Amino acid sequence: MLKSELIKLRKLYQEQVDKNNTINQLLHTKEVASFIKLTNIDVNQFTNLDISNIIKNILTNFSFKQTNGILVCTSAYYIDDDICYEETSKRVVNTSINSPYAQIKNYFDIESGKGIRAYRPIECINNYGDSDYYSPYVADIEKDYIVLNPYDTSLNQNGYKEVREFFFTNAIEFGQAKAKKKLLEKYPRI
Repeated sequence: MLKSELIKLRKLYQEQVDKNNTINQLLHTKEVASFIKLTNIDVNQFTNLDISNIIKNILTNFSFKQTNGILVCTSAYYIDDDICYEETSKRVVNTSINSPYAQIKNYFDIESGKGIRAYRPIECINNYGDSDYYSPYVADIEKDYIVLNPYDTSLNQNGYKEVREFFFTNAIEFGQAKAKKKLLEKYPRI
């Protein structure tokens, strides 16, 4: 992300933290306590400062012009033919991220949230013999980007949300360079 985007992100984060602190202060005033008692409002949603929810809410409407090029491989699978006596059908079989059988891999950018689907070239030849139909290729994505593989599984998006939250929490607190360094130390790469 650009430096200006990080500054804006920090500002939005601080505004939300200040808003939550103001709400907590108001909850302890006599008038608001009376109002709460009369209306039976659940104030627990206002009293807890949940950093991950604040970051998640900010990022839903935030767009980035440039990213660090860090992706998480969220799933890997292959297409299998299920042949029966009377019919043939295809099924998707999830594999581990590093499986040699994975024909297709999905990646998501931790900053922009944009996804990329990539294919292995040998398996990508369609019925007409056209292998360029399914680009980009897995090898190109894994060469051009920093690709993380936190848990080597296709379950729960391979920890994508956790990695994203970790990066932004550290970027807001310590800066982008240190957040990137911590991220690369914590999670394994492909």
